[in-house]
Amino acid sequence: MKDAGNERMIDFVYFDLGQVIIPVLRDSVAVALSRVSDLSLGRLKKIMRHGYTDKYRSFWDSVKAFDRGQIYPYEFYGQVKRRLRLTVGFKKFIKIWQMMLGLDDRFVRLIKALRAQGIRTGIISDLCIVHHDRFWQMMSREQFDITLFSFEYGVMKSDGDGVIFERAIQAANLPPSRVFFIDDRYVNVLAAVMCKLRVHYYENDFEVLEDHLRSLGVKI
Repeated sequence: MKDAGNERMIDFVYFDLGQVIIPVLRDSVAVALSRVSDLSLGRLKKIMRHGYTDKYRSFWDSVKAFDRGQIYPYEFYGQVKRRLRLTVGFKKFIKIWQMMLGLDDRFVRLIKALRAQGIRTGIISDLCIVHHDRFWQMMSREQFDITLFSFEYGVMKSDGDGVIFERAIQAANLPPSRVFFIDDRYVNVLAAVMCKLRVHYYENDFEVLEDHLRSLGVKI
């Protein structure tokens, strides 16, 4: 193969959403929930920051089930209302839950730059339907050729020996070596590597990501 400076080595880029395109604003959600919860702000922040661990297992089991599409929004609301001792209606809760999503404009510009040179783009994300709806309020569907959301497929990226990555490769209709995947969770990056995708483990290192893409012949 020619040097990457002369030949582009990838034709498709899949993005994760949370902590990549979308900053996850858990503290903002905790603050909003503290106004309608019997729990303290400090306790709520600890719960929201802890993530998928055993310490707050019952809460995060509900989140994971919702992300997999195994429970409906109203059922999720009921479980979270009980576990976080909330006094809030369904519609207000949904608005609060959608506050978790920000948008990193650097990625918006990067996606446009990729597409301008003929590189297709897509999403592989562990995402619930509530955050899915909010995301499409912030981004245009035309910016992505393929989207694979966990709630639609019933699996998360770390499930089933990377089955969602196999689907991503099939959907892109390319050899996996021509597909690039960006994610902030190492377990997901490893799953993608097992499926022979090119990967970038994103650690809020946007300039490093740009350098990585340039090394693959992408013009940025």
